[in-house]
Amino acid sequence: MARWPPLFAVQPFSRARRQGSAHSRSVVRKRAESRRGRNLLSESSVGLLLASLLVLRPYSAFAVLIDSSQVPPLLEMQAGWGVSLSEWRADGNCDVATGLVCDEGGFVTSMTLTSQQVPSGLPGPFPTAIGSLTHLTELALDLSTGGAASIPDSISSLRRLAALHLSGAALAGSMPSAIAQLTALASLSLLDSNMTGSVPAFLSALTQLTELALYNGAFTGVIPDTIASLTALQRLMLAHNNFTGSIPNSLSALSSLEYLAIGTNLLSGSLPAALASLPLLQYLDVSAANLKGSIPPALGSLGRLRMLSLGSNHLTGIIPTSITGLAELTLLNLAGNNLTGSIPPTISLLNKLMISPTISSQGPSPKPSVPFQTSRPCNHVSSINLGNNQLTGPFPSSLANHASVTFIGLQSNHLSGSLPASLSSLPSLVYLLLATNNITGSIPDTIGTLSLLSNLDLGYNQLSGPLPSTVANLSRLRTLRLGANHLVGSLPANLQQMASLEYMHLAQNNISGSIPAAIANLTALSFLGMGGNQLTGRIPSTISHLTTLALLDLSYNHLTGPIPDSIGALSSLTSLNLRNNNLTGSIPSSLGTLANATLIDLSSNQLEGSIPNSITGLISLVYLAVNHNNLTGSVPADMGRLTTLSQLDLSYSMLQGSLPASLGNLTLLTDLQVDGTGLQCARGGWCELEQQSASAFCQRCALFCTKCFVRAADVCASFQHNPCGSGACVSLPNGTYTCTCPLGSVLGNNGTIAPTCVPCPACFNATSPPPANALPSRAPPSEAPPSEAPPSEAPPSGAPPPAPPFGAPPSKAPPSSAPPSSAPPDNEPSANPPSEQAGGGATAAAPSPPQAPTGRSGTKMVGFGISFFAVLLLHALAL
Repeated sequence: MARWPPLFAVQPFSRARRQGSAHSRSVVRKRAESRRGRNLLSESSVGLLLASLLVLRPYSAFAVLIDSSQVPPLLEMQAGWGVSLSEWRADGNCDVATGLVCDEGGFVTSMTLTSQQVPSGLPGPFPTAIGSLTHLTELALDLSTGGAASIPDSISSLRRLAALHLSGAALAGSMPSAIAQLTALASLSLLDSNMTGSVPAFLSALTQLTELALYNGAFTGVIPDTIASLTALQRLMLAHNNFTGSIPNSLSALSSLEYLAIGTNLLSGSLPAALASLPLLQYLDVSAANLKGSIPPALGSLGRLRMLSLGSNHLTGIIPTSITGLAELTLLNLAGNNLTGSIPPTISLLNKLMISPTISSQGPSPKPSVPFQTSRPCNHVSSINLGNNQLTGPFPSSLANHASVTFIGLQSNHLSGSLPASLSSLPSLVYLLLATNNITGSIPDTIGTLSLLSNLDLGYNQLSGPLPSTVANLSRLRTLRLGANHLVGSLPANLQQMASLEYMHLAQNNISGSIPAAIANLTALSFLGMGGNQLTGRIPSTISHLTTLALLDLSYNHLTGPIPDSIGALSSLTSLNLRNNNLTGSIPSSLGTLANATLIDLSSNQLEGSIPNSITGLISLVYLAVNHNNLTGSVPADMGRLTTLSQLDLSYSMLQGSLPASLGNLTLLTDLQVDGTGLQCARGGWCELEQQSASAFCQRCALFCTKCFVRAADVCASFQHNPCGSGACVSLPNGTYTCTCPLGSVLGNNGTIAPTCVPCPACFNATSPPPANALPSRAPPSEAPPSEAPPSEAPPSGAPPPAPPFGAPPSKAPPSSAPPSSAPPDNEPSANPPSEQAGGGATAAAPSPPQAPTGRSGTKMVGFGISFFAVLLLHALAL
């Protein structure tokens, strides 16, 4: 059996060489230095030669060969997983690169197959052959692909196993009782799996266990009291599961516990004060656990606590001042609760607040490293997250004494007062999140001294005054949100200094002046929202330099001039909103190059010319509004290519001609506005459709078809009122209907296309053709089962509207509301009046059955009969 060669013989020589080299530098006499240098060169050459031989010597000479008894189970496991690991064979080496570590006898003591060894993960079931590797002390497998893999019972043979780390979505099933036989186990980690069931009571047999991590699985049930018997436990991670019930007070018996993560579960009850009895606790995460009640003041006795995360619960009450006495605290997350009161001024005493780059200060519990190293160094980054609560009072000026703070999250509270100028005392600040409060006053000029600031969010407050030009000094700023305030003045002319800016939202203020040309230098911008201001002047043509821009909102301003043709160069643009300005000129055809556009709103301007045909190439477009302009010409014939279009507003323009028949292909179109135009319907042929889409499509059918009918088993049952009047409605197999009329009435159309029974005096007009511009009309459908019409088509009141008289002209629904200034509108169909629904209903003009002679022909027949009877009578008298 090969052994590792002794390397200690080389080490004294290396030390001698280093000592000689150091000594040679201390000699001042030139000859002695030269002689010693020659000797040293000779010794160094020998050393380099030996080192080269060691490096170039075949690796197999140093590696340990796998013992022959280990080969069969390794081959079986390799075959079961369907992977090829070159050294898993007879005369193979224990190679860390292939996941194996062996002892001197060649027995496998450690197997690690994670994404580094098998990037695609291990497919297939968990091989039972693992039980034959009885020398294993560590087993780490990533079972992320393939079918469900449960832990085999054969694992009970691994009595030497000290660490079992299994992860991956393919890991399923419940925890087998065989694990209870692993009495040497110190670390049990089952991460990111689909394992189910409750935490078994037999885990109490693992008395050596120091780490239990069941993170991000599908475990259910309550957290058992039996865990309290694992007195050696230092790390307990049960976060991101489906555990229910309350947090057991018995956890306070885990006197060695340092790390407790039970957040993101379906727990109930309150946070037990008994947790304050854990003297060594350093990390406590109970975020997103559905907890209620107040924060126990007793937590202030956890003198070693470094990280406290209670965010995203339903905690109430005030922030206890005892929390601010946790001198070792590195992370404080109380965001997303219903905490009230003011922020304790003593929070500035937390002068050791730090967060690790791998642990977020926002949201639910982060994914821990396994095993969690509580001694790992943290960056000195201060973090305070109290956002999304009901906190009141002013911005705590005491935070200005916290020079190391980098994250301040106080958003979505009820804070008032002004921003203190002492913010300039926070040179390390990276995130300042104060949005959605009641903060007043102006933005202090000193904010420009926060040179490390990356995210500044002061939106939705009551801030006033100008936007200080010192903001442009924030060269590292990536997100600037100042929307929905009362800011005035113009945009800083030196915006080009903010080269890192990616998101700028200044909408809904009173900012005036023109858009500075320097904005074209913000080439990292992906979001530019400046709608709802008082901006004037032209849209700079250099805006085309913003090639990463995804959203551009300049709506509701006073911009003039044409839409620059260069806007078509914004290849990443998905939303363009120029609504409600004073823009002139034509719609540039270059808009047709915005291949990713989903929303284009050019409405309420003074645009002229026609709709460019290039628009029809925007196959991702969902919303298009060009209404309230001076557009002329016709609608492009290929508009039907916009198959994703949901809302199209052409209203109140000078467009003429017929709507293109291709619009009938827009199956997702729910809102088409053509009021106030010269557009006419292009109708011809039948519209045949399935029952479930009838209500939405029949409205369009009135525009694009002569007749529309629903393929239904009983179309007559869909009418609220009998369309046949005094007759009986008869459903036909093709989805249409006809009428069976009683004596005194006949089948007619009463001046419409819809068949009905009309009184005999109207029979003279029964065969008259309908007017050329008449639309199909019928009574609105009655409330039908869900399969017949979508629930959204019902009137808001829940009761069906009264039916209009047959033949009443369909009315147009009012234009839908404008989309939000920075977001696409909701794709909900506008409620149409009953008459419009009637105009597109399931009507049919079935061939009329033979009718009895009526009118003048009947009168002639009666007269002829009377004359004939008179002639016979006279002839009889003559005889």
